[in-house]
Amino acid sequence: MKRIATLSTVLAILTLGLAIPAQAATADASAWPSFGEAGTAVEVNISGLTPESTFEVHLASLDGPLLGSGTSSAAGDGSVGVTIPWSAGEGLFNLEVCETTFVACTDTWSDFWVGATATFLVLAPPPTTTGIPEILLEPAMGEAGSTTTVSISGFTPDSTFEVHVGDLCCGLLGSGTSNDVGEAAILVRIPDGVPVGELTISVCETEFVACTDWSSDFWVGATAPFTVVAPPPPATTTTTTEAPTATTEAPTPTAEAPTATTTTVAPTVETTPTPTTMAPVVAADEGVVALPILQESAGDSGSNLWWLVLIFLGAAVIGLLLAWTLQED
Repeated sequence: MKRIATLSTVLAILTLGLAIPAQAATADASAWPSFGEAGTAVEVNISGLTPESTFEVHLASLDGPLLGSGTSSAAGDGSVGVTIPWSAGEGLFNLEVCETTFVACTDTWSDFWVGATATFLVLAPPPTTTGIPEILLEPAMGEAGSTTTVSISGFTPDSTFEVHVGDLCCGLLGSGTSNDVGEAAILVRIPDGVPVGELTISVCETEFVACTDWSSDFWVGATAPFTVVAPPPPATTTTTTEAPTATTEAPTPTAEAPTATTTTVAPTVETTPTPTTMAPVVAADEGVVALPILQESAGDSGSNLWWLVLIFLGAAVIGLLLAWTLQED
């Protein structure tokens, strides 16, 4: 009997030794999504567990509310869907994962304890916007490389936002923060090289979720079209090279009309020697008084003629006077 008891004890020890791992595994855990409101459904993924071991997920601490449980695969991986309790307040919470095959979750002192931690950010309820989110582009048309002013309204007050062209995942044009009434304006530049046609300009808030999380209750955004027009054709500068034109002009015969030469001939004045004025000679025996003849040269023949007439008349008068005087004697 004593030998049988000893053999049974040895077999039990050997069986227990085969079931208990020689060394605790190193596990890792993550949550998706990693943030959201209370009541959000979350998938907890675990790796590095003991193969085919049971595990539990607790909120905040290992002795906190049990959220879910499961069994790892032969590779030591596992996943379980849990829901964040509505009683959870805002803040960052731990999702504690622990194996329960050999020890309790709270037996962290044991060498056989295996566990991991994931985190989840509990957000406040979605904020209330000031209206329907809208954006306005001024201008709403231009060439590639031009600028436009993006004005937003109806967004969450004092929230950050981004402006994208095309898909929300890329094409970031700018970012900013709305004012206390959910409005803002930002100048952005349309990228170079975009094709001619209509583009979509998108504005999305980034205060609580990413622009690509459009399915979230926290997503706020709006879109507007922008028309890209073709640039005007460049001005064409035409350089015309003209060969020098050789102009051969035939000599123009100059027909000169005969010039009528009018020669003004001044009247020729013949200069007659000026006679010497002599005292009248009276021949006593003939009774004739000799009158001197005075001839003067003048430049004008008409004037000389009149002078001669006057002289002859004067001489005739003197002759008559002398004759009359002699007859009286």
